[in-house]
Amino acid sequence: MTLWLKMSFKRTTGGLTLLYHTSSMEHTFSNLVFILDQIERSNILDAMELLSKSTCLQFKERTTEKRHLIITDKLGNGCWADTGRQARGRTYMNLSRRCTLNRATILHELMHILGFLHQHARPDRGLYLCVLYENILPQPTALYNYAAIRPWTELPFPLPYDFESIMHYKPDMYSVAPGRLPTMIARRPWSAVTIGQREQLTVYDVLGIHFLYCLIPIDLSFFGTTLYRVIDTSVDSLIRNHDPTTDVELWELGNLIGGDMRLPRPRFQNALAGPLDAAYRWPNATVVYSIDGSFNSSELEFINGAMREFERHTCVRFRRRNTIGPAMDVAYVSIDNSDAGCWGDVGRGVERTVVNLQPGCANSLTTPVHELMHSLGFFHEHNRLDRDRYVTILYGNMLSDDSLQSNFDLVDAGNTTTFNVPYDLGSIMHYRRDAFSKRPKVLDTMQAKVPWEGELGQGTTLTWYDALLINIMYCGVPVPREPLPVPSRWIPAKAYGRKDRFLYERTMRNKASG
Repeated sequence: MTLWLKMSFKRTTGGLTLLYHTSSMEHTFSNLVFILDQIERSNILDAMELLSKSTCLQFKERTTEKRHLIITDKLGNGCWADTGRQARGRTYMNLSRRCTLNRATILHELMHILGFLHQHARPDRGLYLCVLYENILPQPTALYNYAAIRPWTELPFPLPYDFESIMHYKPDMYSVAPGRLPTMIARRPWSAVTIGQREQLTVYDVLGIHFLYCLIPIDLSFFGTTLYRVIDTSVDSLIRNHDPTTDVELWELGNLIGGDMRLPRPRFQNALAGPLDAAYRWPNATVVYSIDGSFNSSELEFINGAMREFERHTCVRFRRRNTIGPAMDVAYVSIDNSDAGCWGDVGRGVERTVVNLQPGCANSLTTPVHELMHSLGFFHEHNRLDRDRYVTILYGNMLSDDSLQSNFDLVDAGNTTTFNVPYDLGSIMHYRRDAFSKRPKVLDTMQAKVPWEGELGQGTTLTWYDALLINIMYCGVPVPREPLPVPSRWIPAKAYGRKDRFLYERTMRNKASG
């Protein structure tokens, strides 16, 4: 999933440019009849000082500069501001008397001046909250303020949705009955969060300014998974109490994308695209791993057994991470159980990537094999671009949470490939027919359009086509020139013998010497 940075751009003849190009902003107090009120003047200057202390921004009084910010109360009774520096030279911020009584309002308008839009207008806001239009005042201005913006451009610096941002409306803004009828509610699992403007800038507000103006590299690793989607801790009890006699798979109980995929960070890449020696695949078909969780002997047996499944059917090998000296492995898969859920990062990263198997996830081979497929770079089979030729998605039978429907979105054509391998309804990466159903075993969410014997998706281990995909991507097996038959039943993978491994290693040596 792509997150959009909440910043405004203006189109010029030269293309897309940031509205503000400098961290030094000239301002002037113009016709402020209330400027004699030192408390109000102090609030304005305090807001500017807070921005200066938190970021690299500096404010200075205007002398003769042509481009400057005019703070006035002569342009109406409201609190509003131009978004970003204006080409005409003068940028306006209107603060009627009531607007200067609260520093949060001043900060909010100054953020507009810097080029930031409202948080709740982000294109991805539907993943995080529901807008209750029936509770909004039936006025064009009120409805306009809840319109999601059209993204002008995509930035390679995704910030998470910030419910507490200084740029987020309160939950009853423009309500027909403020305090009683909300206009916005957070989706699960964020239903308990506080929505709307705080008195201070949030960490993410400050990070956005740093990125836009200060050109300072920012280490975001300490934010962990909150940068992408919060891992719901209630998933832990769902998995621990999972009934194995049901058709619900463990990874369906998670709240990440697809239930179990923590999508790549900006520095990560999807391993399904790019040349064979791309840095975002595991070099030499060798996955470096570390067992970092406190697993019992039975769980370790299944985790190691899952690795052996890949080694039996493909040229991929698993090697313990070296943690000592100059040969220390920086990029590796951390197999852990410290977080809730059964999930994995997609593809190889430049440092630590994670396969999380909380208690209950490693009670068989199936889930570890599935999650290790993610770490090799594979998405779910039912997200393929050609999916609709083989299955029908029954959205009406799904749980009412709209965010779950995104688990059935198709992948990005520019970042994935099928290697000309047919759609496999039995793949270890395919959901079952009643995944995310509001009535499992009764209502299907997927139905096959082609002949198929048995249950859709996710057998106990790799299918023949699962192994073929890996062998094409990692092992030098050529992409099929002629269409292969679409399977009509679950077909187990064949053993990948020593001869195949020898041919792969010889191919890699020839490439290196050439």
